[in-house]
Formats: sequence, C-alpha cells, structure tokens
Amino acid sequence: MLFIEVTHLLGYARSGKTLSGIQRLTFNAAIGLVKLLGEENVELLAYSSWFKTYRTAPASLLKVFAANENPGLLQAAINSVAALARPSVRQLDPNSRAWDLAIVGKFDKVLLTESWWWRDGIIEANEGLSYPGGPTVYRFVHDVIPITAPRFVGRKFSKKFAESFMREASSAHVLIANSNATQSETRLVLDKNGMKQKDIVVIPLAHEFKSQPIVRPSAMRIVAGLPSRMKADQLLMKATGVGSPEPFVLVVGTLERRKNMLRLLKVWRGLAAKHGAALPKLVFVGQWGVTGGQIWRYLRKIKYLGGRIKILHFISDEQLRKLYQASQFTMYLSSYEGWGLPIGESLWLGKPVLASDASSIPEVGGKLVDYVDPDHNANIAKAIEKLVFDRAHHEQRKTKLSSAKLRSWDDFASGLAKVMGLAPNGKTLPHKVPKER
Repeated sequence: MLFIEVTHLLGYARSGKTLSGIQRLTFNAAIGLVKLLGEENVELLAYSSWFKTYRTAPASLLKVFAANENPGLLQAAINSVAALARPSVRQLDPNSRAWDLAIVGKFDKVLLTESWWWRDGIIEANEGLSYPGGPTVYRFVHDVIPITAPRFVGRKFSKKFAESFMREASSAHVLIANSNATQSETRLVLDKNGMKQKDIVVIPLAHEFKSQPIVRPSAMRIVAGLPSRMKADQLLMKATGVGSPEPFVLVVGTLERRKNMLRLLKVWRGLAAKHGAALPKLVFVGQWGVTGGQIWRYLRKIKYLGGRIKILHFISDEQLRKLYQASQFTMYLSSYEGWGLPIGESLWLGKPVLASDASSIPEVGGKLVDYVDPDHNANIAKAIEKLVFDRAHHEQRKTKLSSAKLRSWDDFASGLAKVMGLAPNGKTLPHKVPKER
C-alpha cells in the first residue's frame, strides 16, 4: 500500500485557499499515482491535531475536490456558504470520522511531499514511521535554500528550518530531489552533518499547467479577490480585444526579495523612461512574501509607473491560464530556486520566457528559454528589449516551443512510482531496499 501525506493540502482545501507550489505538487502527484496504481492501492495520510498522530482515508476522498473554475461573485458566495454544511467538506478534516488510525507495515510505502519545518508534531510523527521493520519512507526535497542562502530568509528562520530538515532527512530512507541543483546542495548539507550514505534521487517536476480544484473559496477571499479578478479581466479584454491590443509581460511568483523583483522593477523603470508607451505593461501575479516590503515601497515611490505596472492576487487558475496565453512573454529572474514552476507553465502554454541562469532554473527551461545573469542590470535590460522589440527572435522562440517535448504531471507520477518500485497494478517491483538505520 502507498500512503501519501496530504495534511497541508487538506488545510488549503478546507479554507478555500489557492494552492501554493508545494500543495500543487502534492495534489498532482496524488492524483497521478492514484490514476497509475488504482484507488485500492493508495491511501491518504494526514496528521490529526486531536489524536496527535497520523490518520488515513481512502484515496477516493480526492474526488471531494470539486472543480469550480472562476465562478461569479454571487455564485462563489453561495458555494462558500453551502459548502459549510456539506459532509464532503467536513471529510477533509483528519479529525473527522471519515479518517481512521494509520497502520502501516513493512511492505508499505510512505510518500512525504509537504514541508513541515514549523510543525514539531508532524515531524515527530514522520520520525515515528521510521522504525525497524516499518514502511519505506520517501521524503521529497523542494529545496534547502534557508540553509544554503540564509540571507533570503533570516538567521532565525534558517536555524529552525535546518534543525527540522535534518530530522526529516534522518528519518527518511530515500530523499527525492526536484532537480540536480537541489540534489547537489542537499548532498552538501547532508555530508556536512555526517549523513553521507543517504540516498538522493532526482525526479524533475512537470512543465504542465494544470488548473487546481477549489473546494470552497472563503468569504474573505471572495471579497479580497474581487478587485484583482476585475483587473485581470480588464487586462485580458484589452490584450485580446479587437483593434490595437495592449501587450503586457507577465511575472508569476511570490513578491519577495529572493525572486529578484526589486531589481526587475528598477530595470523596467529605466526601460520605460527610454521607450515610453512602446514598452508593454508589466503584470505581477502572486502573494506578498515576508520580505516584500522593499518591493511595495518602491512601487509606491514610482507610483506603479502611472498604472503601467499591475499587481494581481487571489485570481483563479483559469484567469492565470488566460494571462499566460495573452502575455507577450513571461519573466522569472529569481536569484535562487529549487525548481521554478512558472517557467514550465509558461513553456507549456507556448509563451517565451526570460529567466535567471541561477541554481536549478536552466534545468527547467533547457534550450527553450532566454537566460540572463540575475545580478546584471544592463544584461537584463538588453534581454528584455530583445524579446519585446526583436519580432524575429520572439517568433523563433514560439516556433521552437510548438515542437518541444515537455513533462506532464503524469510523467512526474510515473517517475515517483518507479523510484518507489511500484508497478501500475500496485504491486511492488524488485528494487534496492534501503538499509535500516
């Protein structure tokens, strides 16, 4: 039996939040593995705050995630209220009667994809899974940035993350990294902490853009997201309408220092002074991060370039898809990444990308992306001008994308199944069994 931990994913679903990158990975991996192995061979695993232990539920519970793409304001409000009384939503709580005590054994597999640096109870539960004669535990590693680059998160956060990560790494039998860059950095961290024998395999994430389900948007998010949804619709109408469309360039990601957005804004301001209205609008889609204060203050200082820069929050996945498709190109100039989902999503939807050449990012885009040093303002400006004004280059990029071989979430799920030695019928394949510690 394969057990997939989904505690944080369920929390997102119950609160009606838009799934973050980690939760998108968890959901798509779970759906793909159930599709590949069959519902009868997969169970969900979630930590119960009441029982202080893991509980399980059938994988069929994933069907409760009802697709509800971009409902109108009134319909979304009705859905939110009606969902409060729906038994299906209550079943997403691991404290409910829909869940049973987790009993895992020697021949079972446990897949941990969520990040729990801040939750001691779950870390202890994960350690409890790793006992002699117990299941094989696979821990997915998204990145170790707080350890290798604490300047982006602060020393206090870095220390807490490092302590929790080493506990998680120690209790897992196999670590799965999302890129060669993450594998290399994880290996350095483990070696430094005396864990040289730990297995680390690489399974690249998908490029596929896949709309995520929404169980019920909260009333607060319905109201908070209304201005952004209206702005998004206006942008799309102007960009795709008849006559002279208004082009825009899209940036997707958390508004924070590590994503290098302050530098991008300063470069863009210079280009706006040089090219005026010939430069497209700049549109950011993402939530404010804990280090986003400088970005917010700079935007206020330059007055959003007279409305030529837009910030969107709480928009639906369907609106995001349309924004990708309507954009002239996208940018992702992050200083440090474990992977970089927006790069792959842009490529999947046929849009050229200007990206940083740092850390794992070139593994996502390969030869399909224009790369630039994220710390070199002049080169960033030149690369932007080339994609904006060199139509031949822009079209060449789009043509190359039309025949590119990109990874789907089904490919990712197949990679996970292979690493865990699971066949499509749910049986265990012969494979190297990790040594017990």
